[in-house]
Amino acid sequence: MNTQATLLPSKLPATHFPLAIEKANTWSDVLPGLSKPQVAPLSVSEALVKTLEQMGVKYAFGVSGGAIAPLWATLQHSSIEVLHFRHEAGAAFAAVEAYFASGNPVVVFTTTGPGITNALTGLLAARWEGAKVIFLSGATSASQRGRQAFQETSTYTMPHAGLFTSGALFNYATTFECSSQLAEVSIRLALGLARPDGFVAHLSIPTAIQTSSVKTSLPGVSLSHAQATVSEDAIAQCASLLSQGPFAIWVGFGARKSAAAIRQLAEKTGAAVMCSPRGKGIFPEDHPQFVGVTGFGGHASVLKYMQEQPPLRTLVLGTRLSELTSFWNTLMIPSGGFIHVDIDPEVPGTAYPEAVTFSIQSEAEL
Repeated sequence: MNTQATLLPSKLPATHFPLAIEKANTWSDVLPGLSKPQVAPLSVSEALVKTLEQMGVKYAFGVSGGAIAPLWATLQHSSIEVLHFRHEAGAAFAAVEAYFASGNPVVVFTTTGPGITNALTGLLAARWEGAKVIFLSGATSASQRGRQAFQETSTYTMPHAGLFTSGALFNYATTFECSSQLAEVSIRLALGLARPDGFVAHLSIPTAIQTSSVKTSLPGVSLSHAQATVSEDAIAQCASLLSQGPFAIWVGFGARKSAAAIRQLAEKTGAAVMCSPRGKGIFPEDHPQFVGVTGFGGHASVLKYMQEQPPLRTLVLGTRLSELTSFWNTLMIPSGGFIHVDIDPEVPGTAYPEAVTFSIQSEAEL
């Protein structure tokens, strides 16, 4: 069969299309009859995940399920690394340690009903340890509540107070009833994550809301961390108290970012240093001024020091002096009392209410 090649012109005709685009004011000026492409609105899941990315979330830990499927799928297609666990408790505990390892807020996600209750112990640990965790859970949609929906999660089946409200477990908690809530929620999360101490939030999101469209623009996210301001008078009084006699430094996990400053202070003043079990490693244990670990699994050398070379005062940095840290042993109370530095103003004086305590609300390094 004879074939004839199609001959292309050696030179294509000139076009003024680029010029037309340059002078165009609208899409119809370029291609008549073609309207400007419409950008599909974001769903609540998509908008929330974008907000979490802006807030610095790098990891999400959890167990998927039907009620959280839209949000989980969105996480999977984001820059956030999703780690799937066999049990929600393991996911929550892993999230706590991931926060302390990275310093970035983390996400825990679960489905409805038992998915939520399984995660509670780990989330309570997050609150106690001062981690920054955002808990995302599925919830039963409004039209299905009270109708024996599978793993129904509503006020008909689960206690509302404490689980879905702020309190001892969550610093902030809310249940989505419409997509317009996302703007306020974003602000609440930003304010909470900007706190110098921990923050645990619970966002309960019905499946129908997860896929609904966001019709309002979201506020910009700012996580500039506010620091407690210490007055010059308080600093001067602290320095005066420490200069009145020998003092010890009791270091806890909360002072982990101030290791260099603590060592400098100890070497400059000659203060003895002891640490809580979780504060091990902040101050070198082979240093001649280190006297040992206190509390559970601690060293007898600490009590020996307190009895044979008792300090006038003890500077407490980054520890609540809980039972595991101190056993509330009265031998640990110096004659002049404690100078307790903590970002939480409700901590100083609670472990040893009988002791004199000078309280400073601040980061350890300040």
